[in-house]
Amino acid sequence: MFYTIDRLKTMHEYMTVELSTDYSNCSFWGVEGCFESYEERESVVRMYPDGLSNHGKFYLMNFDIRKLNHFGHAEPFVWNEPMMECVFEFIRVTEFPERPSRFQSMFAWRNLADANFFIGQQQLQDFHVYEVESDSCFIGDMRLIFLSANLISSYEMARRYWAGESSASPLHEVLIPLPATIGKQIDTELVLGNAR
Repeated sequence: MFYTIDRLKTMHEYMTVELSTDYSNCSFWGVEGCFESYEERESVVRMYPDGLSNHGKFYLMNFDIRKLNHFGHAEPFVWNEPMMECVFEFIRVTEFPERPSRFQSMFAWRNLADANFFIGQQQLQDFHVYEVESDSCFIGDMRLIFLSANLISSYEMARRYWAGESSASPLHEVLIPLPATIGKQIDTELVLGNAR
């Protein structure tokens, strides 16, 4: 039994969370002089023929990684979260292809204390927590998920994550490949009071 935090409040008891191939609400940009937006969509279908999770859609297509200056022009910097997900997916595909993609999984916690810690760390105010069961999962140390000082050390962080290694003070997240069935909703007070 694992516990998932529904920040968007889109889940309900006993629903099945599935991969989606509906990209109608996703952003496909294209790059002038290089390729059209429909070619981006074809790349997604080629790379993830079974579809994506909401997490995958967000980081692959709906998070605009450009930082714009006050003139609206892109700066030579990007937001680090999508780039971190890209590094971790690259290492997964090349070294750990048997592991579930973060872009095709939902996330959960092994116990309510870890869920509560994450809620506090992210300063979540409005959420639901549900039980979720799965015969298949990957447990990785969330504290290893960040971009380090350079690309090679970031690759090493990703390699350690996918190898199942832990940091000095691990916070283990559970990746559950979709589809997955949601169980009972947990009383928020029980979750928040769990670590007290």
